[in-house]
Amino acid sequence: MLATSFLTVLKKLEPILYAPSYFHTNYHFLPFNYLLNSCSSLSDLKRIHALILTNGSHKNLLLSIKLITLARSVAPTMDYARKLFDLTPERDLFFWNTMIRGYADLGPCQEAIVLSRDMHRIGLLPDSYTFPSVVRSCAVLSAFMEGREVHCNIIKNGFDLDVFVQSSLIIISLFDRMPSSPVSWNAMILAYGQTNADWFAIKLFRRMLIEKVEFDYITMVSVISACANLEALNTGKWIHKLVRNKGLETNVSITNALIDMYAKCGNIDLATDAFNKLPHKSVVSWTSIIGACASHGHGDDALTLFTKMKEEGIRPNSFTFISVLTTCRHSV
Repeated sequence: MLATSFLTVLKKLEPILYAPSYFHTNYHFLPFNYLLNSCSSLSDLKRIHALILTNGSHKNLLLSIKLITLARSVAPTMDYARKLFDLTPERDLFFWNTMIRGYADLGPCQEAIVLSRDMHRIGLLPDSYTFPSVVRSCAVLSAFMEGREVHCNIIKNGFDLDVFVQSSLIIISLFDRMPSSPVSWNAMILAYGQTNADWFAIKLFRRMLIEKVEFDYITMVSVISACANLEALNTGKWIHKLVRNKGLETNVSITNALIDMYAKCGNIDLATDAFNKLPHKSVVSWTSIIGACASHGHGDDALTLFTKMKEEGIRPNSFTFISVLTTCRHSV
């Protein structure tokens, strides 16, 4: 469907793709902008890039930035984005930041650090969007010497009081100061979650498994919450399997997190299944499943659960009543 839409747009714009040089400099009227907005795959992006090169619009910086941003989102690696980056002679700070963040997100993280040094070497000053990606890359690599070097640059450039930069520094300082134990790994995973870096929390957990560090229920709750925030259902199912293998499925905190995760990922059946397998259900467990049913339009189920909750002697709290009221409102 998306491929058909892209080809339709391409056919309609074909007469003006080889327009005069007016289009080379005015980004907002570029026909390529419409093509890029309908691009959903790396193959589409490569076709558009070929047209841009033929047309001569590759010198337009804003267009190049959009190309590299799309390359970062539709490709599994940074390889094609790097090719675009290397082919662009004039690069502004936003352009560099896009690449650095891309490497921090997709890896290899070492390249984010290298690019930040290259940027510094050519005299381009970083900003508050540069440092968080570099700091997180240092943390993922356990590159604490590089992390301290970045910290010095943060102070030198006057960003030590910036909220976003401070949040990223918390992560590396936690891990740097504590011994490599489950406690320090848990603290770092939690710090990622609290700074809206959920993808990094999951990535760090994978590394924790590779290094054979024992995880516990605290680790699981943090990682499951990260999956919920990202709506990463497949990763959440994988985490749930690890929970079962570890014998932690009856842990109330973990199950509550699983119910929330499955609900946010849109799978009410798996949320209900996790709830039903919990032998001792807390008020949080009941509230989570009632809220999940309410948010997915299962009003009757939510009210039935609320009645059963009271029958079992569990006293509702304010959040339970909010979920029930939400159910009633959707039923009106």
